[in-house]
Amino acid sequence: MTSSSKTCIAIVQLHPDVAVGSHRTGRLSHVSEGDISNRLGFEPARDSVAGKSDQEWQFTADGRPCAIWDAKGSGRHAVWSTFGPAEVFTSLFGWRAVM
Repeated sequence: MTSSSKTCIAIVQLHPDVAVGSHRTGRLSHVSEGDISNRLGFEPARDSVAGKSDQEWQFTADGRPCAIWDAKGSGRHAVWSTFGPAEVFTSLFGWRAVM
């Protein structure tokens, strides 16, 4: 379970072979790979989509499917694509990181 300032969210890592997000629904910025791994409690899958992302975290948050990935290396600039409800990412990373 991962906690934020006021909210506890149950995070469950999904196997890398499970396809969660087929499209981007939001973005995170000013968040490092280490920040994401620490908040979620697990490391990313590497080379998850050849040529499209180098790192990807797939999980459920309170039963809702979510994903974070670096589109074409955007993680090097602390910008990440997300799939899932914005309120999940706001709870995990704060409103300033969610775009």
